[in-house]
Parts: sequence; structure tokens; C-alpha cells
Amino acid sequence: MEMHVRIIRTEQHHATQTAWVEAIAESSGCHSCSSNGNNNGGCGADNIGRMFLGSTPHRFRVLDPVGCHIGDEAIINIADGSVVRSAALVYLLPLLLVFTGAILASRLVNPATAELASILGALTGLALAAGWLWRANRHIRYNPRYQPIILRTVTTPFFVLKEI
Repeated sequence: MEMHVRIIRTEQHHATQTAWVEAIAESSGCHSCSSNGNNNGGCGADNIGRMFLGSTPHRFRVLDPVGCHIGDEAIINIADGSVVRSAALVYLLPLLLVFTGAILASRLVNPATAELASILGALTGLALAAGWLWRANRHIRYNPRYQPIILRTVTTPFFVLKEI
């Protein structure tokens, strides 16, 4: 999914340049999906694009291999499937570990203390998920497979009228 943005800040992290951007309201997906009234059976990316737009501009960090400057307009790309992968990582993994911890803990102890063990097992699963997500976030923070990335800058053609 591509989106039109404006650069509001640039940063350098080790060998990776990043930029903080805000979405420009005229762009949110390809507008061919059923989310905007058409029944073309598109991918629904327009709904994702609307997350970045609204009454107040949303700012977010993107990878900047192009070397943009503050005030530039650019096109960013969010890799296909990265939103689904991220959602699965953030939502499904903790749920899976909570339930697994609760079930394993309740089965490994005396039936009289199974309820307390189940609670402690669920909390242990949640703590493991939080730790794993923290480490995964540090690992994929600058990975273009999971992060929005600037594809190119947009030059806005303009001309100046001079009075003769």
C-alpha cells in the first residue's frame, strides 16, 4: 500500500536514516475497495489508510533510504502482509502463550490447586510474550519488511506568475 506523506523530521540511527512523516489527506490506498462504497472486491487497504488520517494529523516513523529533507513530500510503502504479520505477532502470540501457560500449569499440579496454578501459568505466559515482543521489536525496528519505507520523493510542479 502506498501513501502520500510530508516529512516533518529526519533522524540518523547508526547506519539507518529515518524520517517522521504525517499523511497528506488526499491519499489513503488505491480507492478501489468496497470500503469506500464500491463493490470491486479490493483488499480493504483504504481502511488502513484512514488510520493515518483524521481530524488531527498522525505522525509516524518510516525508514528513509532516499535521504529526504524536512518539508519534502514523498510516497511511502507499507509492505504487503506486514500489517497482518504484525497483528498476529502482537495479538495472537500473547493469547496463545496465556492459554498454553494456563492449561499446562493446571494439568501439572494437584487438582485442588489447579485454579491458582492456572492463573500463575497464564501470567507466566503473558510475561514470556511481553519479553519476546520487546526483543522482537528491537530486532525488526529498522527492518523494511515490517516498517513503512520511503519509495521516492514527489516533486510538486509549480510556477510563479510575474507581473509585466
